[in-house]
Amino acid sequence: MAIVRLKLERGSASLPDPSLLCAAFGLTGAEARVLAALLEGQTPAAHARAQGVTINTVRRQIAVLMQKTGCNRQADLIRLGLSAG
Repeated sequence: MAIVRLKLERGSASLPDPSLLCAAFGLTGAEARVLAALLEGQTPAAHARAQGVTINTVRRQIAVLMQKTGCNRQADLIRLGLSAG
């Protein structure tokens, strides 16, 4: 598993809004929030703590995200999510 931390430079494009991710990929609100957190560089464990859910819930959501988007790796999922903006 690779963790990618992104830091946007001032004046660069912003990360996609979860509602845009829902529309672009047919995601639920919870799945879109997980993807948005990954795009912000948050770890699955940190997102689980922030949302008050278990890490297993977030892992299942990531698995569903990958299935819905056709991605085989989390890095590909992040790359695809960034292209939605």
